[in-house]
Amino acid sequence: MIFAFTIPTESTASWDCFSALNKQAISDAVSVAPTDLKNILAAFKDTMLKQVDVLHNTSKPDRKSFKSYYKDIVEVAGDCDSRRNEYVARNMAAITTYIFDAYCPIKVSFCDENEILKRASVIYDGYRPSPDYSNIAQPAFDMKRQLSGEVTKMLPFYNTLVNEILDLWVTIWKDAGRDISGLPEENTLVRSVNTKKEEKKRTVSNSESRNKTIKGSEGEKAKGYVSPDDYLQKYKTDQTTVNALGEDRRRLAEIRTRLQEIEVEKDKAKLPDVHPDCERLTDESRRLHIEMDQIELRLIQRETD
Repeated sequence: MIFAFTIPTESTASWDCFSALNKQAISDAVSVAPTDLKNILAAFKDTMLKQVDVLHNTSKPDRKSFKSYYKDIVEVAGDCDSRRNEYVARNMAAITTYIFDAYCPIKVSFCDENEILKRASVIYDGYRPSPDYSNIAQPAFDMKRQLSGEVTKMLPFYNTLVNEILDLWVTIWKDAGRDISGLPEENTLVRSVNTKKEEKKRTVSNSESRNKTIKGSEGEKAKGYVSPDDYLQKYKTDQTTVNALGEDRRRLAEIRTRLQEIEVEKDKAKLPDVHPDCERLTDESRRLHIEMDQIELRLIQRETD
């Protein structure tokens, strides 16, 4: 009797890691998708996640093209035939793998989904139908790839990934003539590693509160009790954090807008790389990218503290 043993390769392990990150990004994006689209995707979420595994384990030459996915989803979604909802969901998942490939900044041997997802936070940056999401080869995707070019920047990468998946889905839904209402407000916190922990710490059921008798210093230390002074102090601290987060998020939006303007200026002028104006714009873009990385890391640190 001959036993055959399969030894996991670095490539196999990495694709499993990439697939896990892609699937969690889909789950996060579904949670804040337009209402009509969210209802469809949530109903076939298991199908979507299985499709991601299939695509990440399929060589790129053997995959259907991005343009074909885009065109097919728009056509089927535009028919509003509920019998095709599973098809829409499955292909909405498949097309995200191209976004993942366009943004992923890491080598296969550096992927650790547990460490990344343990610390990853996502802030919704608002819907922006740019670059042209019907064409994954559009130059702006290559520009955005540079925003997270090192392993140490995997957290901003994940934040960008979720936002771009959502923008892609919304653009497809809009092109199909479907309703895109129900999106969250810009700067909404989509994913926070401490959300469940904080909810558990802060939540005390009404019945527990009604039945609890607080007496003296011992009672004040009872689990779940927060004195008015403590609550007021915590509120002031939270408000300071919220204000700081708001300023950073507004600046982040300004930087993204300016980066898009720079690309448009360079494209219209068609200047050679050695031209002083081109060098000036390139230098400004480089400085803005550095500032944006710093803000994104600061936002993530504040959200996870």
